[in-house]
Amino acid sequence: MNLLTVKHLKKEYKSKRSSQKVEALKDIDFQVEEGEFTTIMGESGSGKSTLLNCIATLDKPTAGQIFLRDKNLGAMKDKNLAAFRRDYLGFVFQNFNLLDTLSVRDNIYLPLVLAKNTAGKKEKLDTLAYQLGLTDLLNKYPYELSGGQQQRVAIGRALITQPDILLCDEPTGSLDSKNAADILNLFSRCHENGQTILMVTHSSLSASHANRVLFVKDGIIFHQLYRGDKSEQEMLIAINDAMTNLLGGQA
Repeated sequence: MNLLTVKHLKKEYKSKRSSQKVEALKDIDFQVEEGEFTTIMGESGSGKSTLLNCIATLDKPTAGQIFLRDKNLGAMKDKNLAAFRRDYLGFVFQNFNLLDTLSVRDNIYLPLVLAKNTAGKKEKLDTLAYQLGLTDLLNKYPYELSGGQQQRVAIGRALITQPDILLCDEPTGSLDSKNAADILNLFSRCHENGQTILMVTHSSLSASHANRVLFVKDGIIFHQLYRGDKSEQEMLIAINDAMTNLLGGQA
């Protein structure tokens, strides 16, 4: 069953240096099935982050449609978008975006408090904290944590509302290799538990954890790669080969 459907998406910007229009997205068309772990890869400037921002309703496409289940995101009124993002989408960013004035516990609770939906919040937190290895850190503050620990807190905050889809923008970009591996393994476990994940990355290693990779170049999806029965190592090799072939040996 398709959870997310993107139809002929286009996004144009006006150049800051001239009146010319820049096509960030030219014609993007794909679907994400419920429970799928999909990665979007591409070089800097390929349009992958613009695509994620449009799906996240943080940016509006110039043309095309985006559906999450039966909801046409482009038809939603601006005043309803914040509540929609809070209730249906989970976000994990490269730079964590935690509030240093709040404890780990309160950072994770924040989406529930904003939604005025605190029923059962302790049970939800206890389960997440155990799964994320945060049980002993709940009373600490973000500035007391390592980068990997902060990202786990950010993931907890994203998952506490049980979102339809988890949107991740370069979630390992600020982490060392060990913490990055821990976060990617955590995403894999979330996926195994049924969470739908859409992740933007430039890292082949990060993408190798997904069961499908979409390659974006010059504002279009020009190739996709399915995991099938490949191991992570085999998927990594296949991704690197695809990047090398499809980018003319520049990857």
